[in-house]
Amino acid sequence: MKNLRTCLTCNAKDDKKNLFRYIINDGLLMVDYFQKLQVRGIYTCKRESCIKNLTIKSVKRSLKDENLLKIDKEKILITIKNNLIKDIFSKIHIANKGGFVTATTNKIMESLKAGKVFTFFFIANDISDNSKERVLKFLRDPYQFSSFFSKSELGSIFGKSETNILGLFESAITDYIKDQVKIYSNIYTEGVVSNGNRKNN
Repeated sequence: MKNLRTCLTCNAKDDKKNLFRYIINDGLLMVDYFQKLQVRGIYTCKRESCIKNLTIKSVKRSLKDENLLKIDKEKILITIKNNLIKDIFSKIHIANKGGFVTATTNKIMESLKAGKVFTFFFIANDISDNSKERVLKFLRDPYQFSSFFSKSELGSIFGKSETNILGLFESAITDYIKDQVKIYSNIYTEGVVSNGNRKNN
């Protein structure tokens, strides 16, 4: 790997694109989410434990910078969460433009009957339990889905007021979206259901 970096907390080595980067700004440790800031930084794995195990002492020692006064881990987690969700949402837009997304229950059912295969679903987080149960019943086993977004947010991707569900066909952009969802699930639990099947719903 050309851009190998080491996690400051667990010492695991990985390509920097697979790690979170942090910098010191005005005495605070901040996430350089897109890794574009031209200042010295440190890295951690994209896991909650590695983020929460950051210490002022270890960061100062690594960066040889005594200006670090505080590590607000809750703020760091919120920043990462917001950036992950924005990234996932923007990539769904790109997948839709590429023809890799289908929305609404009826269209997804038609695609499934036609033998098309979905590799991931997003189900709105504000649909009723009854609606969610109806949606889950027609998905083929095994399936993966997440509930990051509301009906109106999912609908906006298609220029509609709202939609309950959207499905993603296999593609490189879908794989990227699934990877980002996996990263999210390594840090947070809300909005993520890794796998499901009708027997359990």
